[in-house]
Amino acid sequence: MTTSIEEFKLTASSERIKLGEKIKINLSMSIKGDLVNNFTPDNWEKAYKEGERKFMLRYFIKIKNLKGFLSSNDLIKEKIVRRAVFFWTRNPTIDRTYWVELVLEDKKPYLIREIDGIYEKLFNLERSYEIDSNLLGDGKHKIRAEVKVKWANYVFIDASTLKAKSNVIAIECLK
Repeated sequence: MTTSIEEFKLTASSERIKLGEKIKINLSMSIKGDLVNNFTPDNWEKAYKEGERKFMLRYFIKIKNLKGFLSSNDLIKEKIVRRAVFFWTRNPTIDRTYWVELVLEDKKPYLIREIDGIYEKLFNLERSYEIDSNLLGDGKHKIRAEVKVKWANYVFIDASTLKAKSNVIAIECLK
């Protein structure tokens, strides 16, 4: 099994909008496979003992207005960095001696005690964006998102880059 991007969806709050208004676009996706399966407490301990103190996952997102077969323009570009910091603890509320603390894009540390919660925060992505309809212009438009996910070499997984394209949504801007 390899690592893949699944359930990559783009949805819009409306299919029609007046010029001058903003449209809300929601993006959701999840990472499945070897990366998630190998991100276990036993491997956190192994990584910590090997001198690796953090795991970093980078998401590069582009939301594009498709103009033709080969042309498009970027409406939104965003880089999201999520980190898991491996640490040794004597905390009695945590079952294991080695654990992770997540540092998400808001730069705040999160100590999550359930493994499923860690997977949810680190490997699933849900974002909302607002796009001004004046940026699109009058007429019908096709919008698609593209994502690239990267991570480096770690004791438990080799470096890799994943790329995916979302579904295409149609938006009509009216005068």
